[in-house]
Amino acid sequence: MQLYQTFKAIRDSNLKARKENNYYKLLENGQALLDYAPDLIELMVNNEHEYRKREAELSNTKDDNGKFFSNSYCETQAKSTDNYKEYIKAKATLDWLYDSVNLAKKLAVDNNKEFTAAIK
Repeated sequence: MQLYQTFKAIRDSNLKARKENNYYKLLENGQALLDYAPDLIELMVNNEHEYRKREAELSNTKDDNGKFFSNSYCETQAKSTDNYKEYIKAKATLDWLYDSVNLAKKLAVDNNKEFTAAIK
């Protein structure tokens, strides 16, 4: 998926920038991650909706004995779908995205303090 390829490119750029102590690049990359966050959130919400819709469909289905499937059965079946897998992947990626942005901000603030101290 193109979105994850973009995140990989930004991560690779972050690795290079950290080796070079290029804190401005890390900050730029943090901004780039935030630019793509809405797309990731939409992907996450859509996949969660689809897996929950599958869970709801199953909860309205009866087994061979005429009993409704149990909640745990419905949940397990719904979580075995690709939608759930993509939802979890997007959710974890969003967590990583926010952690990366926070780290970039912290490094930029620290770097700015060092830069300001060197000027004085």
